[in-house]
Amino acid sequence: MPLLPVEEAERLTDPILREHFIARVFIYHHWQMILQQGLNTAVILDVYASNKDRLMLHAPKTFIALGQLLKDVEKYEADEFKRKYIVVLLQALENHHKQ
Repeated sequence: MPLLPVEEAERLTDPILREHFIARVFIYHHWQMILQQGLNTAVILDVYASNKDRLMLHAPKTFIALGQLLKDVEKYEADEFKRKYIVVLLQALENHHKQ
């Protein structure tokens, strides 16, 4: 799955899909900025908390899964964790209208 959010132009006429797409773009951009500044546990917890409401409303299982991923962070290499976290987050936000 490519990380950069993409959507077909015709689908963006749907206001809900457009809103979800824009949210994913901003989250992806924010993530890229975080990676440039340096990722640490406090920053990851901030990202987790800042997406809590959206995830609890639309993808509560993903919110729980991300919490478990955070709990098990020591089990992953740094790059593997970063990739896994953002992939799970973006997939949940992309697919939450289907849940």
